[in-house]
Amino acid sequence: MRIYGQMLALVCGAGAVQADEGMDLPLDILSRVVASDCIDVHPNPGCERITLLQSDASAADLIILPDVRNNPPYEPLLVDLDAVFSSGFGPDAPDIVASAMGGFSLTSAQSDQGRHPWSQSLTILWHEGTFVVAHFSFSAYDRADGSSYACDVDLMSGDYATSVTKVIDSGDERVTEDAGQIEPMLVPLSDWTMDITGPDVCQSASESFYAP
Repeated sequence: MRIYGQMLALVCGAGAVQADEGMDLPLDILSRVVASDCIDVHPNPGCERITLLQSDASAADLIILPDVRNNPPYEPLLVDLDAVFSSGFGPDAPDIVASAMGGFSLTSAQSDQGRHPWSQSLTILWHEGTFVVAHFSFSAYDRADGSSYACDVDLMSGDYATSVTKVIDSGDERVTEDAGQIEPMLVPLSDWTMDITGPDVCQSASESFYAP
């Protein structure tokens, strides 16, 4: 239960509670935990507790805590407010997944409302003393006509690939694909919010997708 005491201290203030073994975490805090996992993403021994807490009706905060077996409580490695879109719980809830690149991925989506469902994945790595967004991918489609687009960018190398499929009135598909390299643009995770829409190449693909 100590890890929950740390979460409570983050939300309520470090002096508000003592992280005693067996303490009860208030339900208003527990009910905000959208996803949580323990993944080794930092040079410190052990695994880091990575948690998404619902912050309002459409966003989740990201908290990364050190392994409490090796570190004192109340010292988070990172707190990123409104890190990803979150509609709460259910099929569109954001998730935390261990990455083959050695860090973790934050996945988010919106599929139950509107004409254009979408999904996003951010790969997070510990790099040169800080957590960074190292990979960005986004895709969306049109429920009405089946058009779609996808953008995948390795922010460490700058390599990217985009694809836009437009279904025209006759039912034929017009596919536009692009690949290349942009300037590497690692973004500190502490600076990332759900309002960031990705590199310019992704914006260009999005504009082509939404264009009449």
